[in-house]
Amino acid sequence: MATALFILVLLLGVLYKLYRKKQQYKKQLETKRQEINEKNVLLECLMIDKENLIADKNDLLKEKEWLIKEIQHRVRNNLQIVMSLLSAQSEYLNSPSALDAIGKSLERMQVIALIHQKLYQGNSTTRINMQSYISELVESIKNSSIEPGKISFQLNVDEISLDISQSMPLGLILNEAITNAIKYAHPKNKEGIISISLQYGDAGKVQLKIADNGEGLPSGFDTNRSNSLGLQLIKLFSEQLDGDLYFINKNGLEIVLNFKPAGYNGEAIKKITS
Repeated sequence: MATALFILVLLLGVLYKLYRKKQQYKKQLETKRQEINEKNVLLECLMIDKENLIADKNDLLKEKEWLIKEIQHRVRNNLQIVMSLLSAQSEYLNSPSALDAIGKSLERMQVIALIHQKLYQGNSTTRINMQSYISELVESIKNSSIEPGKISFQLNVDEISLDISQSMPLGLILNEAITNAIKYAHPKNKEGIISISLQYGDAGKVQLKIADNGEGLPSGFDTNRSNSLGLQLIKLFSEQLDGDLYFINKNGLEIVLNFKPAGYNGEAIKKITS
């Protein structure tokens, strides 16, 4: 009986210790569960805050894009107003040189206005689809400067997207080169061809070519010493693009400009599909 009683007491002691241990584990589990619940609540709050922050960010981005587009629209409208004032002023001028200066200023402003129009109408607020831009620019020059059927244009433009900081000087270079070709290579709308290409080149560069089949530059003509405003502007805008500019007599005049797109980092040049 004493032995049985001793064994029973020993067993009860073991059971009591196991019970106490179980209670301790249970208490620890409850504490852990509370900590997990608190962390879950905190995570839910953080997720809600994150979603709200993302929503606020998206709203701000949309508002920013809308504001930029609105600015582009207003800039274009202001340019159109200035162009209208210049056009109206030209009606009171008799000096051929003054009329020519105003006409060229209107052409240059039209180049800038067209860029802002495309930024306002396009999906991007900073990049220009050069394929459609060059096509529209050439069409605008044809309609304002050339008799129908006299001078034809050949365009070979890759799907290239350029930042506005490069699109603007490139458009002005095109305007000066084309108007110079019309004036000097094909005077009085003499029949001829003007070729324009903008393509991918070596080492991540873009190459612009404007060529005509006119008489080319006169013998001994030095482009570095020329007083021609058009050539000076072409050189100035080429420097803005940090490009390499060449004037080549080749069955007419060929202007070649090689430059790197803004933001080029050794990867492929950004293409656009829209």
